[in-house]
Amino acid sequence: MSPRTKEQYTELRSQSKSIIEAAALELFGHQGYMNTSIAQIAQKAGVSKGLLYNYYSGKSELLKSILLSAMEHGDQMLSPDQFVGKSPVQMLEYIVDESFQMITTNVSYWKLLASLSFQEDIMKELTEIIQQKIRLGIEFISPVFESLGYPDPVGQAYLFGAAMDVHFVSFCHPGAGLPIGKYHQIIQTKFLQTIFRSMKKLHLIILLAMIAGTALDAQTAKEIIAKSEAQMNGESSYSEMKMTIIRPKWTREMTMKSWAIGTDYSLILVTGPARDKGIGFLKRKKEIWNWQPKIDRVIKMPPSMMMQSWMGSDFSNDDLVQQSSPVNDFTHEMKGEESIDGRTCWKIKLVPKPNVAVVWGSIVTWVDKKDYLQLKTEFYDDEGELVNTMVGKDIRQLGGRTVPARLEVIPSDKPGEKTIIEQLALDFNLKQTEDFFSIQNMKKLQ
Repeated sequence: MSPRTKEQYTELRSQSKSIIEAAALELFGHQGYMNTSIAQIAQKAGVSKGLLYNYYSGKSELLKSILLSAMEHGDQMLSPDQFVGKSPVQMLEYIVDESFQMITTNVSYWKLLASLSFQEDIMKELTEIIQQKIRLGIEFISPVFESLGYPDPVGQAYLFGAAMDVHFVSFCHPGAGLPIGKYHQIIQTKFLQTIFRSMKKLHLIILLAMIAGTALDAQTAKEIIAKSEAQMNGESSYSEMKMTIIRPKWTREMTMKSWAIGTDYSLILVTGPARDKGIGFLKRKKEIWNWQPKIDRVIKMPPSMMMQSWMGSDFSNDDLVQQSSPVNDFTHEMKGEESIDGRTCWKIKLVPKPNVAVVWGSIVTWVDKKDYLQLKTEFYDDEGELVNTMVGKDIRQLGGRTVPARLEVIPSDKPGEKTIIEQLALDFNLKQTEDFFSIQNMKKLQ
Protein backbone atom coordinates (compact mmCIF):
# COMPACT_ATOMS: atom_id res chain seq x y z
CA MET A 1 0.00 0.00 0.00
CA SER A 2 1.52 3.31 -1.06
CA PRO A 3 1.86 6.12 1.49
CA ARG A 4 -0.70 8.91 1.46
CA THR A 5 0.08 12.00 -0.57
CA LYS A 6 0.10 15.48 0.92
CA GLU A 7 -3.23 16.15 -0.79
CA GLN A 8 -4.75 13.01 0.77
CA TYR A 9 -3.57 14.06 4.23
CA THR A 10 -5.09 17.50 3.68
CA GLU A 11 -8.41 15.96 2.59
CA LEU A 12 -8.40 13.56 5.58
CA ARG A 13 -7.71 16.43 7.96
CA SER A 14 -10.54 18.47 6.42
CA GLN A 15 -12.97 15.56 6.76
CA SER A 16 -12.01 14.97 10.41
CA LYS A 17 -12.44 18.65 11.25
CA SER A 18 -15.86 18.71 9.57
CA ILE A 19 -16.98 15.72 11.66
CA ILE A 20 -15.67 17.29 14.88
CA GLU A 21 -17.28 20.67 14.16
CA ALA A 22 -20.63 19.05 13.32
CA ALA A 23 -20.56 17.14 16.62
CA ALA A 24 -19.56 20.25 18.57
CA LEU A 25 -22.28 22.37 16.96
CA GLU A 26 -24.95 19.82 17.86
CA LEU A 27 -23.78 19.63 21.49
CA PHE A 28 -23.37 23.41 21.81
CA GLY A 29 -26.84 23.93 20.37
CA HIS A 30 -28.63 21.32 22.47
CA GLN A 31 -26.93 21.52 25.87
CA GLY A 32 -25.04 24.82 25.82
CA TYR A 33 -21.43 25.83 25.17
CA MET A 34 -20.40 26.02 28.84
CA ASN A 35 -22.08 22.72 29.62
CA THR A 36 -20.23 20.82 26.87
CA SER A 37 -16.80 19.30 27.46
CA ILE A 38 -14.04 18.44 25.01
CA ALA A 39 -14.45 14.81 26.05
CA GLN A 40 -18.13 14.86 25.07
CA ILE A 41 -17.33 16.39 21.69
CA ALA A 42 -14.62 13.81 21.00
CA GLN A 43 -16.94 10.97 21.99
CA LYS A 44 -19.77 12.18 19.76
CA ALA A 45 -17.40 12.73 16.83
CA GLY A 46 -15.89 9.27 17.32
CA VAL A 47 -12.34 10.59 17.67
CA SER A 48 -9.79 10.70 20.45
CA LYS A 49 -9.27 13.82 22.57
CA GLY A 50 -5.65 13.80 21.36
CA LEU A 51 -6.73 14.09 17.73
CA LEU A 52 -9.18 16.86 18.60
CA TYR A 53 -6.46 18.82 20.40
CA ASN A 54 -4.23 18.27 17.38
CA TYR A 55 -6.67 20.39 15.37
CA TYR A 56 -7.89 22.87 18.00
CA SER A 57 -6.28 24.35 21.12
CA GLY A 58 -9.60 24.09 22.98
CA LYS A 59 -13.33 24.80 22.87
CA SER A 60 -12.83 28.49 22.14
CA GLU A 61 -10.86 27.87 18.95
CA LEU A 62 -13.30 25.14 17.91
CA LEU A 63 -16.24 27.52 18.40
CA LYS A 64 -14.55 30.24 16.35
CA SER A 65 -13.85 27.77 13.55
CA ILE A 66 -17.55 26.79 13.44
CA LEU A 67 -18.73 30.40 13.30
CA LEU A 68 -16.10 31.50 10.79
CA SER A 69 -17.09 28.61 8.51
CA ALA A 70 -20.69 29.78 8.70
CA MET A 71 -19.70 33.35 7.98
CA GLU A 72 -17.89 32.21 4.85
CA HIS A 73 -21.33 31.43 3.40
CA GLY A 74 -22.26 35.08 3.89
CA ASP A 75 -18.96 36.28 2.41
CA GLN A 76 -19.62 34.22 -0.73
CA MET A 77 -23.19 35.54 -0.96
CA LEU A 78 -22.01 39.15 -0.72
CA SER A 79 -19.13 38.77 -3.15
CA PRO A 80 -19.06 41.78 -5.54
CA ASP A 81 -19.06 39.35 -8.49
CA GLN A 82 -22.61 38.33 -7.55
CA PHE A 83 -23.92 41.86 -8.09
CA VAL A 84 -22.46 42.64 -11.50
CA GLY A 85 -25.20 43.97 -13.83
CA LYS A 86 -27.88 44.04 -11.10
CA SER A 87 -29.97 47.13 -10.33
CA PRO A 88 -30.28 48.25 -6.66
CA VAL A 89 -33.70 46.61 -6.43
CA GLN A 90 -32.35 43.36 -7.90
CA MET A 91 -29.45 43.43 -5.45
CA LEU A 92 -31.81 43.58 -2.47
CA GLU A 93 -33.99 40.83 -3.95
CA TYR A 94 -30.87 38.71 -4.48
CA ILE A 95 -29.79 39.10 -0.84
CA VAL A 96 -33.20 38.03 0.44
CA ASP A 97 -33.53 35.11 -2.00
CA GLU A 98 -30.02 33.77 -1.41
CA SER A 99 -30.33 34.12 2.37
CA PHE A 100 -33.43 31.98 2.51
CA GLN A 101 -32.04 29.55 -0.06
CA MET A 102 -28.95 29.11 2.11
CA ILE A 103 -31.14 28.20 5.09
CA THR A 104 -33.34 25.73 3.21
CA THR A 105 -30.35 23.71 1.99
CA ASN A 106 -29.48 22.73 5.58
CA VAL A 107 -32.24 23.77 7.97
CA SER A 108 -31.02 21.79 11.01
CA TYR A 109 -27.52 23.29 10.72
CA TRP A 110 -28.81 26.88 10.72
CA LYS A 111 -31.22 26.23 13.57
CA LEU A 112 -28.38 24.89 15.72
CA LEU A 113 -26.17 27.79 14.69
CA ALA A 114 -28.89 30.31 15.53
CA SER A 115 -29.33 28.79 18.99
CA LEU A 116 -25.71 29.71 19.78
CA SER A 117 -26.52 33.40 19.38
CA PHE A 118 -28.63 33.23 22.55
CA GLN A 119 -25.74 31.99 24.70
CA GLU A 120 -23.98 34.99 26.24
CA ASP A 121 -20.71 33.15 26.87
CA ILE A 122 -20.43 32.43 23.14
CA MET A 123 -21.20 36.03 22.21
CA LYS A 124 -18.41 37.25 24.50
CA GLU A 125 -15.98 34.97 22.67
CA LEU A 126 -16.98 36.32 19.27
CA THR A 127 -18.01 39.95 19.83
CA GLU A 128 -15.08 41.45 17.90
CA ILE A 129 -15.54 39.13 14.89
CA ILE A 130 -19.30 39.73 14.80
CA GLN A 131 -18.96 43.51 14.99
CA GLN A 132 -16.41 43.46 12.18
CA LYS A 133 -18.74 41.40 9.97
CA ILE A 134 -21.63 43.76 10.68
CA ARG A 135 -19.50 46.80 9.77
CA LEU A 136 -18.35 45.22 6.50
CA GLY A 137 -21.88 44.22 5.60
CA ILE A 138 -23.29 47.68 6.26
CA GLU A 139 -20.48 49.27 4.24
CA PHE A 140 -21.40 46.98 1.37
CA ILE A 141 -25.19 47.45 1.49
CA SER A 142 -25.54 51.15 2.33
CA PRO A 143 -24.52 52.32 -1.19
CA VAL A 144 -27.54 50.38 -2.51
CA PHE A 145 -29.85 52.57 -0.46
CA GLU A 146 -27.87 55.66 -1.39
CA SER A 147 -28.52 54.90 -5.07
CA LEU A 148 -32.23 54.54 -4.25
CA GLY A 149 -32.23 58.09 -2.91
CA TYR A 150 -32.45 57.46 0.84
CA PRO A 151 -31.25 60.47 2.88
CA ASP A 152 -29.66 58.20 5.50
CA PRO A 153 -28.44 55.14 3.59
CA VAL A 154 -26.43 53.72 6.50
CA GLY A 155 -29.38 53.98 8.86
CA GLN A 156 -31.66 52.55 6.19
CA ALA A 157 -29.23 49.67 5.65
CA TYR A 158 -29.63 48.73 9.32
CA LEU A 159 -33.39 49.18 9.18
CA PHE A 160 -33.92 47.14 6.00
CA GLY A 161 -33.43 43.75 7.61
CA ALA A 162 -35.80 43.93 10.58
CA ALA A 163 -38.24 41.59 8.90
CA MET A 164 -35.45 39.15 8.04
CA ASP A 165 -34.19 39.38 11.60
CA VAL A 166 -37.57 38.67 13.19
CA HIS A 167 -38.66 36.02 10.72
CA PHE A 168 -35.37 34.14 10.72
CA VAL A 169 -35.17 33.98 14.50
CA SER A 170 -38.86 33.01 14.66
CA PHE A 171 -38.26 30.18 12.21
CA CYS A 172 -35.19 28.93 14.08
CA HIS A 173 -37.02 28.95 17.43
CA PRO A 174 -38.02 25.42 18.52
CA GLY A 175 -41.70 26.44 18.46
CA ALA A 176 -41.66 27.87 14.93
CA GLY A 177 -45.09 27.61 13.41
CA LEU A 178 -44.48 28.44 9.73
CA PRO A 179 -42.32 26.77 7.05
CA ILE A 180 -39.26 28.70 5.88
CA GLY A 181 -40.84 29.30 2.45
CA LYS A 182 -43.71 31.18 4.08
CA TYR A 183 -41.29 33.51 5.88
CA HIS A 184 -39.52 34.09 2.56
CA GLN A 185 -42.82 34.97 0.90
CA ILE A 186 -43.73 37.40 3.67
CA ILE A 187 -40.39 39.20 3.32
CA GLN A 188 -40.85 39.53 -0.44
CA THR A 189 -44.50 40.56 -0.55
CA LYS A 190 -44.93 42.51 2.67
CA PHE A 191 -41.61 44.28 3.01
CA LEU A 192 -39.49 44.50 -0.12
CA GLN A 193 -42.37 45.79 -2.21
CA THR A 194 -43.21 48.31 0.50
CA ILE A 195 -39.65 49.62 0.38
CA PHE A 196 -39.73 49.99 -3.34
CA ARG A 197 -43.14 51.68 -3.36
CA SER A 198 -43.14 53.99 -0.37
CA MET A 199 -39.60 53.91 1.09
CA LYS A 200 -40.95 53.08 4.55
CA LYS A 201 -38.32 52.33 7.15
CA LEU A 202 -37.30 48.73 7.68
CA HIS A 203 -34.33 47.02 9.30
CA LEU A 204 -31.17 45.37 7.86
CA ILE A 205 -28.69 43.13 9.54
CA ILE A 206 -26.81 40.89 7.15
CA LEU A 207 -28.02 37.36 7.65
CA LEU A 208 -24.88 35.92 9.18
CA ALA A 209 -24.20 38.95 11.34
CA MET A 210 -27.84 38.68 12.36
CA ILE A 211 -27.44 35.02 13.30
CA ALA A 212 -24.39 35.74 15.40
CA GLY A 213 -25.44 39.07 16.81
CA THR A 214 -29.17 38.77 17.48
CA ALA A 215 -30.19 38.96 21.11
CA LEU A 216 -26.74 39.41 22.58
CA ASP A 217 -28.34 39.91 25.96
CA ALA A 218 -31.27 37.52 25.52
CA GLN A 219 -30.98 34.19 27.26
CA THR A 220 -33.43 31.48 28.10
CA ALA A 221 -33.89 30.32 31.67
CA LYS A 222 -32.37 26.96 30.72
CA GLU A 223 -29.25 28.61 29.30
CA ILE A 224 -28.80 30.62 32.49
CA ILE A 225 -29.05 27.47 34.61
CA ALA A 226 -26.59 25.69 32.31
CA LYS A 227 -24.11 28.52 32.60
CA SER A 228 -24.45 28.72 36.38
CA GLU A 229 -23.82 24.97 36.66
CA ALA A 230 -20.79 25.27 34.39
CA GLN A 231 -19.47 28.20 36.44
CA MET A 232 -19.36 26.06 39.57
CA ASN A 233 -18.46 22.69 38.03
CA GLY A 234 -16.24 23.54 35.07
CA GLU A 235 -15.11 20.81 32.70
CA SER A 236 -13.33 19.11 35.59
CA SER A 237 -12.59 20.06 39.18
CA TYR A 238 -10.96 19.06 42.44
CA SER A 239 -12.00 20.48 45.78
CA GLU A 240 -11.36 20.14 49.50
CA MET A 241 -14.24 21.00 51.79
CA LYS A 242 -15.29 21.18 55.40
CA MET A 243 -18.87 20.39 56.39
CA THR A 244 -20.33 21.62 59.67
CA ILE A 245 -23.62 20.15 60.88
CA ILE A 246 -25.30 22.41 63.42
CA ARG A 247 -28.00 21.21 65.80
CA PRO A 248 -29.50 22.95 68.85
CA LYS A 249 -27.47 20.80 71.27
CA TRP A 250 -24.42 19.75 69.27
CA THR A 251 -22.17 20.51 66.30
CA ARG A 252 -20.24 18.05 64.16
CA GLU A 253 -17.54 18.67 61.55
CA MET A 254 -16.19 16.52 58.76
CA THR A 255 -13.76 17.09 55.90
CA MET A 256 -13.79 15.65 52.42
CA LYS A 257 -12.20 15.70 48.98
CA SER A 258 -14.09 15.74 45.71
CA TRP A 259 -13.18 15.09 42.08
CA ALA A 260 -15.53 15.68 39.14
CA ILE A 261 -15.83 15.84 35.36
CA GLY A 262 -18.76 18.16 34.64
CA THR A 263 -21.88 16.70 36.20
CA ASP A 264 -21.57 13.16 34.79
CA TYR A 265 -18.69 11.89 36.92
CA SER A 266 -17.90 12.63 40.56
CA LEU A 267 -16.13 11.01 43.46
CA ILE A 268 -16.35 12.20 47.07
CA LEU A 269 -13.98 10.88 49.76
CA VAL A 270 -14.55 11.59 53.45
CA THR A 271 -11.19 12.40 55.09
CA GLY A 272 -12.30 13.13 58.66
CA PRO A 273 -13.20 12.53 61.43
CA ALA A 274 -11.41 9.21 61.96
CA ARG A 275 -14.62 7.21 62.41
CA ASP A 276 -15.87 8.23 58.95
CA LYS A 277 -12.54 8.41 57.13
CA GLY A 278 -12.45 6.51 53.84
CA ILE A 279 -16.19 6.51 53.15
CA GLY A 280 -16.69 7.21 49.46
CA PHE A 281 -19.43 8.13 47.01
CA LEU A 282 -19.05 7.52 43.28
CA LYS A 283 -21.24 8.78 40.45
CA ARG A 284 -20.98 7.63 36.84
CA LYS A 285 -23.71 9.16 34.68
CA LYS A 286 -26.96 8.05 36.42
CA GLU A 287 -25.42 5.34 38.62
CA ILE A 288 -24.22 5.98 42.18
CA TRP A 289 -22.30 3.78 44.63
CA ASN A 290 -21.38 4.18 48.32
CA TRP A 291 -18.20 2.58 49.73
CA GLN A 292 -18.23 1.63 53.43
CA PRO A 293 -14.64 0.57 54.31
CA LYS A 294 -15.44 -0.57 57.87
CA ILE A 295 -17.69 -3.32 56.57
CA ASP A 296 -15.80 -3.70 53.27
CA ARG A 297 -18.95 -3.21 51.25
CA VAL A 298 -19.98 -1.27 48.14
CA ILE A 299 -23.67 -0.33 48.02
CA LYS A 300 -25.35 0.70 44.78
CA MET A 301 -27.71 3.51 45.70
CA PRO A 302 -31.21 3.37 44.17
CA PRO A 303 -33.10 6.56 43.23
CA SER A 304 -35.26 6.13 46.35
CA MET A 305 -32.21 6.97 48.50
CA MET A 306 -31.55 10.33 46.83
CA MET A 307 -33.92 12.17 49.16
CA GLN A 308 -32.24 10.80 52.28
CA SER A 309 -29.83 12.84 54.38
CA TRP A 310 -26.19 12.77 53.32
CA MET A 311 -24.06 11.67 56.29
CA GLY A 312 -26.61 13.04 58.78
CA SER A 313 -26.50 16.57 57.32
CA ASP A 314 -29.22 18.78 55.87
CA PHE A 315 -27.89 18.09 52.38
CA SER A 316 -29.63 15.25 50.57
CA ASN A 317 -27.69 12.56 48.71
CA ASP A 318 -28.86 14.20 45.49
CA ASP A 319 -27.48 17.61 46.57
CA LEU A 320 -24.00 16.14 46.84
CA VAL A 321 -23.85 13.71 43.93
CA GLN A 322 -26.50 15.29 41.66
CA GLN A 323 -28.13 12.20 40.21
CA SER A 324 -30.62 14.48 38.47
CA SER A 325 -29.47 17.18 36.06
CA PRO A 326 -30.72 20.74 36.75
CA VAL A 327 -30.25 21.44 33.03
CA ASN A 328 -31.67 18.35 31.31
CA ASP A 329 -34.18 16.87 33.78
CA PHE A 330 -36.25 20.01 34.41
CA THR A 331 -38.25 22.59 32.53
CA HIS A 332 -37.22 26.18 33.29
CA GLU A 333 -39.39 29.26 33.72
CA MET A 334 -38.19 32.82 34.22
CA LYS A 335 -40.04 34.34 37.21
CA GLY A 336 -38.52 37.82 37.15
CA GLU A 337 -35.60 39.55 38.84
CA GLU A 338 -34.80 40.13 42.52
CA SER A 339 -31.85 41.34 44.56
CA ILE A 340 -29.92 38.98 46.84
CA ASP A 341 -27.27 40.56 49.08
CA GLY A 342 -27.06 43.57 46.77
CA ARG A 343 -26.65 41.46 43.60
CA THR A 344 -29.31 41.52 40.89
CA CYS A 345 -30.47 37.98 40.16
CA TRP A 346 -32.70 36.12 37.75
CA LYS A 347 -35.38 34.18 39.57
CA ILE A 348 -35.98 30.85 37.82
CA LYS A 349 -38.38 28.02 38.62
CA LEU A 350 -37.42 24.44 37.75
CA VAL A 351 -40.12 21.77 37.41
CA PRO A 352 -39.24 18.09 36.78
CA LYS A 353 -39.99 16.78 33.32
CA PRO A 354 -42.61 14.02 33.10
CA ASN A 355 -41.33 10.46 33.70
CA VAL A 356 -37.98 11.68 35.05
CA ALA A 357 -36.89 10.35 38.45
CA VAL A 358 -36.24 13.59 40.36
CA VAL A 359 -36.09 14.14 44.12
CA TRP A 360 -37.86 17.49 44.31
CA GLY A 361 -41.36 18.58 43.32
CA SER A 362 -39.94 21.92 42.16
CA ILE A 363 -36.95 24.19 42.70
CA VAL A 364 -36.72 27.98 42.69
CA THR A 365 -33.27 29.47 42.29
CA TRP A 366 -31.81 32.98 42.16
CA VAL A 367 -28.86 33.32 39.74
CA ASP A 368 -26.58 36.34 39.95
CA LYS A 369 -26.62 38.24 36.63
CA LYS A 370 -22.97 39.28 36.86
CA ASP A 371 -21.17 36.02 37.66
CA TYR A 372 -23.92 33.41 37.20
CA LEU A 373 -23.74 32.31 40.82
CA GLN A 374 -26.65 30.49 42.46
CA LEU A 375 -27.03 32.73 45.52
CA LYS A 376 -30.26 31.21 46.83
CA THR A 377 -32.19 28.04 46.05
CA GLU A 378 -35.48 26.82 47.52
CA PHE A 379 -36.40 23.14 47.34
CA TYR A 380 -40.09 22.14 47.40
CA ASP A 381 -41.74 18.74 47.80
CA ASP A 382 -44.48 17.32 45.58
CA GLU A 383 -47.11 19.10 47.68
CA GLY A 384 -45.51 22.48 47.09
CA GLU A 385 -44.20 22.77 50.65
CA LEU A 386 -40.80 24.37 51.20
CA VAL A 387 -38.32 21.75 52.49
CA ASN A 388 -34.88 23.41 52.41
CA THR A 389 -33.28 26.70 51.47
CA MET A 390 -29.68 26.78 50.28
CA VAL A 391 -27.78 30.08 50.19
CA GLY A 392 -24.38 30.89 48.71
CA LYS A 393 -22.16 33.26 50.71
CA ASP A 394 -18.59 34.53 50.97
CA ILE A 395 -18.24 35.30 47.25
CA ARG A 396 -14.58 35.26 46.26
CA GLN A 397 -11.97 33.92 43.84
CA LEU A 398 -11.14 30.23 44.18
CA GLY A 399 -9.37 28.20 41.53
CA GLY A 400 -9.37 31.23 39.24
CA ARG A 401 -13.17 31.62 39.36
CA THR A 402 -15.63 33.68 41.32
CA VAL A 403 -17.67 31.27 43.44
CA PRO A 404 -19.57 31.15 46.73
CA ALA A 405 -16.98 29.75 49.13
CA ARG A 406 -19.70 28.94 51.67
CA LEU A 407 -22.99 27.10 51.17
CA GLU A 408 -25.63 26.90 53.89
CA VAL A 409 -28.64 24.59 53.84
CA ILE A 410 -31.42 25.55 56.24
CA PRO A 411 -34.39 23.18 56.75
CA SER A 412 -37.71 25.03 56.85
CA ASP A 413 -39.28 23.02 59.67
CA LYS A 414 -36.32 22.67 62.06
CA PRO A 415 -35.47 25.93 63.86
CA GLY A 416 -31.86 26.27 64.91
CA GLU A 417 -30.59 23.64 62.48
CA LYS A 418 -28.45 24.07 59.38
CA THR A 419 -25.49 22.59 57.54
CA ILE A 420 -22.54 24.57 56.20
CA ILE A 421 -20.07 23.56 53.48
CA GLU A 422 -16.90 25.66 53.18
CA GLN A 423 -14.60 25.39 50.19
CA LEU A 424 -11.03 25.08 51.48
CA ALA A 425 -9.39 24.51 48.08
CA LEU A 426 -10.68 24.46 44.52
CA ASP A 427 -8.86 23.60 41.31
CA PHE A 428 -10.46 23.68 37.85
CA ASN A 429 -7.22 22.79 36.04
CA LEU A 430 -6.68 19.31 37.46
CA LYS A 431 -7.55 17.04 34.55
CA GLN A 432 -9.01 13.60 35.20
CA THR A 433 -10.05 10.83 32.82
CA GLU A 434 -13.27 8.87 33.13
CA ASP A 435 -11.23 5.84 34.22
CA PHE A 436 -10.42 7.64 37.47
CA PHE A 437 -14.08 7.34 38.49
CA SER A 438 -14.21 3.63 39.24
CA ILE A 439 -15.23 1.51 42.21
CA GLN A 440 -11.69 0.15 42.45
CA ASN A 441 -10.21 3.63 42.63
CA MET A 442 -12.82 4.77 45.18
CA LYS A 443 -11.62 1.98 47.48
CA LYS A 444 -7.94 2.94 47.09
CA LEU A 445 -8.16 6.72 47.58
CA GLN A 446 -6.78 8.24 50.77
